[in-house]
This record gives sequence, structure tokens and C-alpha cells, in this order.
Amino acid sequence: MHRELYTIGEIARIKGVTVKALRFYDRIGLLKPHFVDPQSQYRYYHPDQFMLIDIIKAARQLDISPHTLIPYFRDRDTEGLVQMMDVQREKAVDKIKTLQDMAAGIEEINAALRRAAADVGDRVYRRELSDRHVLTLPFDPAKSKEEIILDYSRLDVTVSERDLVPTYDTGVLFEKRNGEFAPVFLFTSILRRAPYDDYRPIPGGQYACVRYTADTAPGQMARMERYLRRRDLDPLGVVQVELLGDLFTGDPGFFELQIRLP
Repeated sequence: MHRELYTIGEIARIKGVTVKALRFYDRIGLLKPHFVDPQSQYRYYHPDQFMLIDIIKAARQLDISPHTLIPYFRDRDTEGLVQMMDVQREKAVDKIKTLQDMAAGIEEINAALRRAAADVGDRVYRRELSDRHVLTLPFDPAKSKEEIILDYSRLDVTVSERDLVPTYDTGVLFEKRNGEFAPVFLFTSILRRAPYDDYRPIPGGQYACVRYTADTAPGQMARMERYLRRRDLDPLGVVQVELLGDLFTGDPGFFELQIRLP
């Protein structure tokens, strides 16, 4: 008989569970040993129980309590057990996706901080940018700085309320009006497309970029204009981005003007 059975210690080693856990499953009536020696009270398990132990382990990974499994094991309800596990699997997939999105958002913060810390001086430089996705509010030039900050806060709230993943680029979108680019939208960036009227894509591609502060803006704008004129480049789009500075004080440090090139 014992050639077909395994002691509790052997099964614990083979299946990667603890003896304490197996005794607990026995005590609550979830998984009884196949045989208990009446003299020694040693517990023995049959190979047919290996899959049941694997199911219990999988359930624990899905945050399913062992107590939840008891009715299915007691009634030998294979169909009900499979359905319940499938529901939990879908929840786990959703949780994994959420964690992946969170990780992607953190990487976007890291990337933004690295870009902001890069020493590019006063020169115009080129960057290859991927497609970006943003939520927008109309830009109103008559608004004060404080009112514009409040609009950005509203965008942040909208991102949270819609359970979207922020990527922490904020700025201004320009569109061509009467032959000239003018600021039209405030924006905050999100990880992917969103089915909302205030969503807009920013196409990827080659961008000519220059950095500036409020004090250096006039000189840097003139530098960019000379760069484009000398190369006979007609911009396809204009984006102003607030570069991440100190995360705790909210100091943006620099702005970056990004000109999409043909």
C-alpha cells in the first residue's frame, strides 16, 4: 500500500506546500489524506490528489480562500469549481493589466525626469517622439495663470475619474490659424487612446526642440525660428511641454517647445 502513497512530508516536498498547510486543509475539511494509519496517525496522500493540491495552490495565487473551495471539493463539483476559478482568473488578468499600466506610468515618470535632467543647453535639438495621447481643455488667453493651473487640475481629476493611466506630460497644443500656429488646447497626457470628445492624439515623428524658461523664452523662440528658416522647414505641428522638475514643490524648471518636422 505505501508504495502507492506518500507521507505528508513527501507530498509537501513534491508539491511545494508546507506540512502546516496540508494539516490545515485536513482540519477544515478541504483536503483529507487518502489514508491515516490507525496506529501511528501518520497521514498518507495518493497521486490522484496531486491535481487537487495544484488547484488549491492556484486558488491561493488568485486570492481565493481555502474555505471558498470547501463546498466544491465536498460536493465533487468540477463544473462549479471550474466556473468559479475562471471568474477569478478574469479578475487576475484585469489586475495584471492594471499593474502593467501602473508600471508603464511609473516608467513614463522616470523617462520624463531623465529628459528634464539632460543637459541640452540653449541649442535646438531633434527628438524622435512616439505617438502620444492627451485629454484637452480649450486654451483661453484671457485666463490668469492661477485659472490655467486650475484647468490643469481639472484635467488631472478627469483622468482619475475615468480610471485612465496618466503619463504626466502637460502642456499646450497649437493649431494653425490664419497661416500661423496659435495655442488652442491645454492638455495632460495618458497612456493610450480614450473614447472621449476631449481626447486628441499627438502624432509621433521627428521634432525640433528647444528649452526655455519664462525669462529666456523670447530668445529661444527666435533661435527656433532661425533654425527652421535656414533649413526651409515648414512645421506640421507645435507642442509646448512643461518638463518635470521637482516632484515635491511642483517647480516645472523648464518648458520645451516641440516642432513636428516634415
